[in-house]
Amino acid sequence: MARDFKSKRPMFILVVYPSYIKGSTPSVSTKFMRIHIKRSVQVVTLKHKKDSWPVKLIKSPGDHGRLSQGWFAFARATSLCEGDVCVFELTKPSPTVLEVSIFRNSDST
Repeated sequence: MARDFKSKRPMFILVVYPSYIKGSTPSVSTKFMRIHIKRSVQVVTLKHKKDSWPVKLIKSPGDHGRLSQGWFAFARATSLCEGDVCVFELTKPSPTVLEVSIFRNSDST
């Protein structure tokens, strides 16, 4: 289960809301952005199992972050659904690679 996930790598957790599948892009932990992301706009690689997707990561004032262009391709390809939980682990800082573990909503019951 996602809440039991442990990692020695920097990470953040994202609960998938309906809007993240249908039109809005998800925000990224402010703490993660402040500590690990230096540029205001960059393309990061999201890796899940053997596949990868380029996704734009935008850092705005106040260290707010948002996954942008490329997010929906990742969400569709991995069949994300409402209530799924994604754990993003920073596996490579430059160029930025985030390994994504997906815990399906049905797994949490």
